[in-house]
Amino acid sequence: MMNYKIMKSGEAWDLLETRTEQVIGTYKTAQDAQVAKTNFNRGYGFDGWTPAFMLEKYFVEPKKKSRISTK
Repeated sequence: MMNYKIMKSGEAWDLLETRTEQVIGTYKTAQDAQVAKTNFNRGYGFDGWTPAFMLEKYFVEPKKKSRISTK
């Protein structure tokens, strides 16, 4: 199972933690997001279970991707 995936978000790229559905990073390029994804999948971070309070520095409220499309 992959713990992380990359999703396009406007002009940026989000690194999404698949188990928690939290965005743990936002990057300007797909290449930067891929490098971060590789690092996280190799053990950097919390192995797919990042505590929400760890993201408070970057987001007021941890962003979650909705399973329901708003289109």
